[in-house]
Amino acid sequence: MKKQNPILLVLSALFIAILSASPALAHRFNVVLIVPLSGAEIELGEQYRNGFFLATTENDAHPDETSDGHLGGLDSYISFIDAAGDINGQVQNIISEGQANIVVGAFVENSVISQIAPLLEQANIALLSPGISPFEQSNSPQVERFTTLFEQQYSVKPSEQAAQGYNAAWRIDEAVRAQGSTDSATEIMSSFSQNAENFSW
Repeated sequence: MKKQNPILLVLSALFIAILSASPALAHRFNVVLIVPLSGAEIELGEQYRNGFFLATTENDAHPDETSDGHLGGLDSYISFIDAAGDINGQVQNIISEGQANIVVGAFVENSVISQIAPLLEQANIALLSPGISPFEQSNSPQVERFTTLFEQQYSVKPSEQAAQGYNAAWRIDEAVRAQGSTDSATEIMSSFSQNAENFSW
């Protein structure tokens, strides 16, 4: 029997390890936004979504893009839960289907947060609650830049909800970039706690 080359064996094992790598080496993650998709606040939800998407398209763009943009240097894929519907039930669905790494509770009451937070924690999914955006500082360079970009992209002025969406996306960007992945919901949420206030876009 022909003796196998030990170097080739090592390289083969390394190749197999890369192919079966854990999510830590993944180049993508999924974000679920809980925003109004129906009902009286649907326009607020649209503003929030537009602000969020604006941030995802600012960095690391490349030809033949298949993701919804990039956050933290990784491909980000965005889906939605209707805040006007059964949030608890919809959250349980995304958990069972493995469709989320981060959930953004943009339009969620505290009573509902208290219900879904333990479910997400158990599933190793990070939960981002709204932070304080600098939108009221209308004369600041970062807000002026955001306003200009938003108007150029969507032909309307941004609202506070648009600024909150933009703010949430950049908070995710910072958290994911620091960890290099979304593997640890605990570490991601620790970053969310730190950038909930005084966070500069």
